[in-house]
Amino acid sequence: MSPQIGFIASFKAHSFSPPQAGFEYAWIEGFSDARLARISEVPDWNDLLKWQMGRLFGEGGEYRWEKNRDGSFHGVLLLDDARIPEGFSQVIDLESMGDPIPLVLWGDWVDPKEDPKGNPDGAPRFYAGELPKIQTYPLALSSPAAKDSSPRLVVRRYRDARGEKGEFMRCVAVEMLKS
Repeated sequence: MSPQIGFIASFKAHSFSPPQAGFEYAWIEGFSDARLARISEVPDWNDLLKWQMGRLFGEGGEYRWEKNRDGSFHGVLLLDDARIPEGFSQVIDLESMGDPIPLVLWGDWVDPKEDPKGNPDGAPRFYAGELPKIQTYPLALSSPAAKDSSPRLVVRRYRDARGEKGEFMRCVAVEMLKS
């Protein structure tokens, strides 16, 4: 089965349940907060009043949404090995453009030895000057790995199998990789 992408132009409530599709991560944004976490750590991911923009992703695909000017939402679903469900329009067959690519996430690990208040338990907490608070990335990490590695958002690229609609990129995972 080839990868597919489809969209919903206007909705008021999520009609697709990404956690059932094996999606592991949530990257969500609201008026006063932004988070990159495991879906299990964000039980209110589907609260459209709180999270006006977001994406849920994992090995099987990605579901993303964004608030429209009229207050409705636009949703896009890309699945690697499953058919796009009913309700999504203009389904396009895709082909993968190679192996996943790791993109460096901003931030320096908050070393608990240097900042015990900022990271009391040695968790995967990173600080970037662009964000007003320490971010906890959904990573399994130990102190030595954090010093020699950096957090990466792993993405996969696709193109329209017919060559008419262009290229698409989706998130796959969050990992620590050697710098």
